[in-house]
Amino acid sequence: MVATVLLMAFTLFLWRSTAGLVRDARLQREDRCVEFLSLCAGAVGRVVSAVEGEPKQPFGWELYAAAWDAWRQFGASYAVIRRYNGSLSDDLVTKGETILNDLRGYCQGKVPVNQGASFYHRFGELEVDLRRSLRRGWFARRTT
Repeated sequence: MVATVLLMAFTLFLWRSTAGLVRDARLQREDRCVEFLSLCAGAVGRVVSAVEGEPKQPFGWELYAAAWDAWRQFGASYAVIRRYNGSLSDDLVTKGETILNDLRGYCQGKVPVNQGASFYHRFGELEVDLRRSLRRGWFARRTT
């Protein structure tokens, strides 16, 4: 009888510990996703600053490449989250790719120079959309 009670208590302890680990892993995945999106937004800001900066210098495509690298990291992280929550939309990835493709035209002079701030603003909107969709779905119980 005592052994059965101890076994049940130990099983409950293990179950609760595992549930906490799973929750923590999910929250870490969300944080990585937000982190990579913020890195991408920062890289986009550096590209815009380089294009609009004074004095004018030849534009280095390494800044644009850094934005794409950060975006690929975000895409990989977001794909992991979507694997566990199929209700998350793939539109977020498509929107970000569209912004970066538009940014390439901006860097090539096909978009007026004074439009640079809109790229950074559009990435801010993506971050808001990401946080909203994560709260609504998989991480609904999270308070932040």
